[in-house]
Amino acid sequence: MRAPIFIAAAALSLSLLGVAPATAEGEAPTPSPDAQLTFLVELPHRGAALEKAAQAVSTPGNPQFREYMTIKQAAQQYGATDEQIANLRKVARDRDLRAEVDPTRLVARLTGSVDAWEKVMGQPVQFSPSQPGNPYNSYAFTRVDVPFPPVAGDPNMWAAYAVIEGVALAGVPAGLRGSITRIAPAFSQYVPADDVPAQNQSTAILPSPNSPIDAGHVTPRSLFFPGSNEQTPPTNAAAALMKNCIGPDAPVAPEGPLGTPTTLGSFVGHNQIAEVYGLTGLQRTQGKAASGRVAVFSLGGGFSEQDLADAAECFGFTKPKVNITLGTGMPSPFVNIDGEATLDVQTVSATLKNADAIHVIQVAQTPGAAPFIDGYTRALTLDPLPHSITNSYGNCEPLSANRGMYRTLESVFQFAAVMGVTSVVAAGDGGASTCQMLIAQNLLPLIERIEQIESELAAGQVPADQIANAQADIARFTEIVNILTPAVAFPRPTIAYPGSSPYVLSVGGTSIDLNADGTRRGEYVWNDLPYAGGAIANLVGTGGPSLSFDAPWYQRPVTRADVRSAPDVSAIAGIGPGLPIVQDGMIQISGGTSQSSPLVAAALALVSAQEARAGRPTVGFANPWLYDIARRHPNTMYDVTVGENLFPVPYAQGSTNIPACCQANSGYDQAS
Repeated sequence: MRAPIFIAAAALSLSLLGVAPATAEGEAPTPSPDAQLTFLVELPHRGAALEKAAQAVSTPGNPQFREYMTIKQAAQQYGATDEQIANLRKVARDRDLRAEVDPTRLVARLTGSVDAWEKVMGQPVQFSPSQPGNPYNSYAFTRVDVPFPPVAGDPNMWAAYAVIEGVALAGVPAGLRGSITRIAPAFSQYVPADDVPAQNQSTAILPSPNSPIDAGHVTPRSLFFPGSNEQTPPTNAAAALMKNCIGPDAPVAPEGPLGTPTTLGSFVGHNQIAEVYGLTGLQRTQGKAASGRVAVFSLGGGFSEQDLADAAECFGFTKPKVNITLGTGMPSPFVNIDGEATLDVQTVSATLKNADAIHVIQVAQTPGAAPFIDGYTRALTLDPLPHSITNSYGNCEPLSANRGMYRTLESVFQFAAVMGVTSVVAAGDGGASTCQMLIAQNLLPLIERIEQIESELAAGQVPADQIANAQADIARFTEIVNILTPAVAFPRPTIAYPGSSPYVLSVGGTSIDLNADGTRRGEYVWNDLPYAGGAIANLVGTGGPSLSFDAPWYQRPVTRADVRSAPDVSAIAGIGPGLPIVQDGMIQISGGTSQSSPLVAAALALVSAQEARAGRPTVGFANPWLYDIARRHPNTMYDVTVGENLFPVPYAQGSTNIPACCQANSGYDQAS
């Protein structure tokens, strides 16, 4: 499965680079002045006190350990005051805006017309209409004071790339200062009629056979699967013990994600993973008790009820009722069948096994932090309250963390901890090269296009009256390549946010090797690059040091690091062999940290259900507890000691960037 990296406002980023397509009339589209836009804003709140409370309630040995609050109690204690809320409502009314204060009192949703917002923001809105394959009417107010273009080594380099990626949104306007502290002035309105498949666009960043980049410089350094010295995906030695319908008559995809023929041994059974991870008993005794206690964060993706029913029948779990909560700008559930949402929903359902219900929070694809804050705050208002929330989306950390309302998201994570909710986030699937990979997805097609035009010019295939245009294209694309190259060549490891947040459980990936009797022979860092043949990307579990956060209090005694390290734990993510899902009626191999995150979230929900049944508090923010166990009772943890997550990213002819990170070893490491 793909590794979802949230790339905001692609059309906007192309416009900033000067390559946006013109409309048929040659003019930019304009929105209706009466169209209603809703922007998320941060309210004044007791942030320092909230962070202190989140630490106290989550740390073993603290007198407040697991003494959780209700949402109303936490909002009254740490959110905006009645006076501050009354002031916001008055300021909003005076500007023809309506204020809806979230129950957390950390944020509010301000709604008004395009005309009203343009007056408040003091600039015209950037508008992109919905079209087939991009089903959103998108509106945004962007910053204009960020340095551009980026310069390698400049401290402002990533701020400039934030402009390119469309996440550098405007700040609080003068008319709202004092009543709010931050704003995410971007809004996407979902248009179901345009939610249809777009033209296929490859996101591969490893060279194809026809790539202008020398494939000989991209030889993966990663370890082969233990016991193998060939670039052949390993198989499940205990495939005969899987409890599912996979067989000669089942609708199985003929090829797996690695491009090799699918066999029975290409899969590992959900029952086998549950047994390896010690979940079988919890599924039997707590599966029903965990009904409605897991929320899946879904960014832009829908799923098929029929696929879920087929998966339940084939893999032997109860088909749960999926309760959908819609986010801002969502008039109806997503109509597409998305691989990410399908994977998340089926993994949670299969891991709980006997749950009657789960939750899915569907939010629109919007630049910046708005969809994350929107989804998480809505999850915290569900009844019953989720034991855990799983999120498989993220972005390059220095492009997002500590920028705009992403800082507000930290308060939301702390608020969840105070309420006893476990926030579980996929670490990512880009090794220690998350940001380099993200930018390379824009860089490499441009390099290929330049090579193609140059070849056509050299062969005399360009008409005489088009030569000047072709040369202008080369110059324009070369300028963009020069702008993007410093990020792809960035020498330090980079990881994804919000998986790097100190207040989430960051989940990395492993591959599992089973004995013929189904017991675990070994577990290794997930890295399928040796088996990928240089054809596809996103095949390595993300891990490494943060560029944005200091080491949290719970990590220092174990890691002795000065910065936040990810991941915190890991689970099966490998696709050779991989867990099965059903999508579009076909049984397929799944994988990635988009699988390990919902698996861990569901497993912790089972543990919390058991704790609740025994009259004890739920797990809540699990990191301090888990690190404390690892420090005091290391033998209770399965220690992954083999593998690495190096991820080579090509960026020029004969040049490949491989940030030096990370190798598995005894104890905590940044690979697993």
